[in-house]
Amino acid sequence: MATAETVAPPAAPLGAARPAPAHPECWFWVNLVVLAVLAPFSTYWFKQHLELYLTEVLLIGGGVSVWAALRMAFGLAEKVGKLDPLSLSRRALGTPEATLLLLAAAVVLGLMWQTTNSLYLQYDGGAAGDREFIVQVNRASDGTPFMPDTTVGPAAKVAGKVFPFKGEAAELECRIVRPLLYEPLPCAIGAGEAKRVRVPGGFKPRTFHLLRIVPMPKLFAEIPKSGDQPDVSYRLDVTVDGKTYTIDDVRRQTIYAGGKAADMPLLLAQHDRQDYEQFLGSALRAMSVDDASAIRIAATLVVRTKTWDALDAKAGQQLSFSMKRIDKRGDKPASSDVEGFPFTYVVTPEKLQVIWLPIPPP
Repeated sequence: MATAETVAPPAAPLGAARPAPAHPECWFWVNLVVLAVLAPFSTYWFKQHLELYLTEVLLIGGGVSVWAALRMAFGLAEKVGKLDPLSLSRRALGTPEATLLLLAAAVVLGLMWQTTNSLYLQYDGGAAGDREFIVQVNRASDGTPFMPDTTVGPAAKVAGKVFPFKGEAAELECRIVRPLLYEPLPCAIGAGEAKRVRVPGGFKPRTFHLLRIVPMPKLFAEIPKSGDQPDVSYRLDVTVDGKTYTIDDVRRQTIYAGGKAADMPLLLAQHDRQDYEQFLGSALRAMSVDDASAIRIAATLVVRTKTWDALDAKAGQQLSFSMKRIDKRGDKPASSDVEGFPFTYVVTPEKLQVIWLPIPPP
């Protein structure tokens, strides 16, 4: 008895259109809701991390040019292929595959939201004049660079970087290194944070304190002249915040201090030689020094100077001064404390200060 053979339906030809999904209208509305939820979050993420980079950090208008090129290509496709964007979008959103793509996009967006940092320096130097600022961004823990030195100014109003998949928090210090007129700014960045730092408006202007360390008449007569080869020398130690700085050879001269390295020219710019000489003359006469000696000592202290850039003075700091008299004669050098030392001095808010060695008694 013959049996009926089961005949499989013919396979769909390669390239044939796939069957339409069931309930496309339902899929469309589900996907539209998901898209409506994703859109504001993705827009906010883009504006926080990428908008400034595309429109400012890259060539100005570069991001707009890319968008214009894409829009032109889409417009060309509309005309040549006679595409209806509304109908095309409705068909694309009316499938389960679109749901999978949207969910995958949501996962990627969530990952990028947590693991993307960005740091932008924005120029707002209207009050500072048309000048450029060079900014360093270093890790506060060890001073290593977090990003390369960056220049912002009238020509480049925004600079910065995006750090995808590096969303860890970092304790940072932003420092304007040119010009040296501003205090360092803590600029820590949190995980997934878009940090914006205003330059120079976000920085506090520096207040410089030029310390003029001057020997009193008695010490002036005791210490060697500039250029001498004495058998007895004088060493000055200054202790501040638990750290001691040393001047190995104190002579009949003014020691200028209060800033480190490149800061010293800025401090010295506040110094007026004529005013300083008049001040010294008046102060020495008040110490009962005769006019001729006061003029001679003041002239020496104005002309003979030493710049010492080891000490960075801050208002309110307490400086502890000690001085040793070192006698080089004999087989072994002998040292002893100089009369009037040690003593302490508190840095005042004034920009120009004179510290007499030792401080005269009240």
